[in-house]
Amino acid sequence: METERLVLFLPSVDDAHRVTAYRRRTRERSAPWDPQRPDAFFTDAYWRTQLQSNFDDAAAGHAVRFHFAHRRDAEGEIIGHVSLSQIFRGPFLNAYVGYAIDGENAGCGLATESVGGAIAYAFETLGLHRIQANVIPSNSASLRLLERLGFRREGLAKDYLRIHGEWCDHVLTALTSSDWEAQGR
Repeated sequence: METERLVLFLPSVDDAHRVTAYRRRTRERSAPWDPQRPDAFFTDAYWRTQLQSNFDDAAAGHAVRFHFAHRRDAEGEIIGHVSLSQIFRGPFLNAYVGYAIDGENAGCGLATESVGGAIAYAFETLGLHRIQANVIPSNSASLRLLERLGFRREGLAKDYLRIHGEWCDHVLTALTSSDWEAQGR
C-alpha cells in the first residue's frame, strides 16, 4: 500500500535483515514505550520466525503488521511500523493500532501518514468499525498524533501494561469509521 510519501508492506521472511536493522536502530528510542524485549528480539533468527507468524496472522485475519519505507527507496531502509492487531469480527469489528518511527524520521508527519494509511485500510479494506489505541500519558507526541487523526480520549486505564517491570497507566483512545468518514477521510 502506498501513501503520499511511504510504502507500507507486510515484510516477508526474506526481509528479516531489514526489520532487524530497524529494531536495533530504534531500540533505545522505543524503550520507554515498549515492553522489555529479550536480546533475541534484535536478531535475524527471531524476525524470520516472527515475520512468518505475522504472515500467518494476516492470512487468518487476526492482525496486519505493516512496516514502511520511503517511496523513493522502498527496497531500502525500513523507517517504521504500524500494526492492526487483535482484529475482532462479529458485532465488535475492532482492532488495536500500534506504531513507531525511527528517530531520524520523527517530527515530519510520516508517523501520522503511516497510521492514517493503516486506518484507511482497516475501515475501507477490512470493513472494521472501530480502532483503539492506548498510550502512556507521558507520550505526548503519540497523543498528539492520535488527536490529529481524530481519535477521542475515552478514559484512563490504571496499571494497564507492564513496561520495563513497571505497571503503567494508559490513556484509552478510539476512532470509529463514522467519525473517520465525518472528517472527510
